[in-house]
Amino acid sequence: MLINISYLNQIHNKELVVVVNGVVVIVEKHDPVSLGVKPFFDLLVEQQSQLELFSDKRVSHPLSPSILTDRKRVVELAQAIGIQAKAIQKGKATAMSDASYLIVPLIKKHLSKIDKYNSKETEKLIQSFLTALADSEKLSQAATTVGIGGFVTELKLVKSRLDRNSELRIEENSERRITREKKLKASIMNAFTNLMKAIELGQVQNTTVNYEPVIAELNELFVPYRALVRSRSTQKLNAIIKKQTVASSTTTTATASVTGSI
Repeated sequence: MLINISYLNQIHNKELVVVVNGVVVIVEKHDPVSLGVKPFFDLLVEQQSQLELFSDKRVSHPLSPSILTDRKRVVELAQAIGIQAKAIQKGKATAMSDASYLIVPLIKKHLSKIDKYNSKETEKLIQSFLTALADSEKLSQAATTVGIGGFVTELKLVKSRLDRNSELRIEENSERRITREKKLKASIMNAFTNLMKAIELGQVQNTTVNYEPVIAELNELFVPYRALVRSRSTQKLNAIIKKQTVASSTTTTATASVTGSI
């Protein structure tokens, strides 16, 4: 009698937690010593203690404090620029009239009520403002004329550092999590597979012990998870086929339209 572990290497991490815990309970109930698989069972139990790492909360990245500080600072600078724009309008200084005419609408468009948005929207608006200045020499000169040049310079520096650190944090967090979980899953699956093989081999070597009950229970445990993997694979394949069919249909329709118009 064989243990069917097909597809189980494709189960999700949270599913693996349930499977391993279930295997430990079943094998322990049937006595791993009597089954002659105690060393392999102990190795899986040792790996079982690592399962909680799949649900561990992520440790804060060392760049997080700096990112938080810079997010607050870009809002402060954007607000300062907005305040200056209002002062310019109220002052109506003749020397600034042309520059004000250029720069104030841009400030209103991107930086007005900047504190009302979430961090992502705020950063997009600020980037749009800085991009507009960078793309226009007249706007850049107008910013200097109305007295916000210093704010703009600092805003560029802080925003650039914020973008760089945010991208680095995402990259490093993703790499650390994926690498850790891949190694952990590989280690657990290795111990799990070795135990299953040991049980199958045990029934050949130790004919005085009835292995059918433990194998039957293990197979019963694995049934829903194998079905889950197959279902996900089928859904993925169907989605690909549907996408290809739609693309093919669109191309055919377009070709027919062109042919009909000739």
